[in-house]
Amino acid sequence: MVFSTINLVFLVANMPLSDKGENLVEIWNEFCIWLVSYTVSMFLNGALEVELRGQLGWFLMGVAFINIAVNLGITTGHSLLDVRKNYVHNKAAEKRQLKLKEKLGSYKKLSEWTRTFDNPHSQLERIERELKVHEAVEYCREYITHRNWMKANKLPVKELE
Repeated sequence: MVFSTINLVFLVANMPLSDKGENLVEIWNEFCIWLVSYTVSMFLNGALEVELRGQLGWFLMGVAFINIAVNLGITTGHSLLDVRKNYVHNKAAEKRQLKLKEKLGSYKKLSEWTRTFDNPHSQLERIERELKVHEAVEYCREYITHRNWMKANKLPVKELE
């Protein structure tokens, strides 16, 4: 009971987590634990009427249910946002891949077409360099997303070599 009170005061005063939303969830959970611990301590009083004990029991279950419902709602909301974010990211990646495939198809057509020129190798080399740059940009986009996720989860990150 005392530790729960101290922890609640610490959370409210310091907001130790990096995200404000995470801090609010922690404060909510600690408040519910504090409320339940004080309610349970009331059961130790032997002089309480049976009807009041029954009401305290229902109150205890109500607090637990509301806490679970709120946490489940928060988790579901974050999951849906992650699904949406991944869907948008995957759609954008598909579009970029499609453009790259179109360029590769164009490269094949251009390579056949440039064979008729006097100096086809310089034009082919320029096109190849451009495609390599596009492939490198595509690789970096995927790498940076993965690298940020690894850093956010405090996992070791291997830099590009």
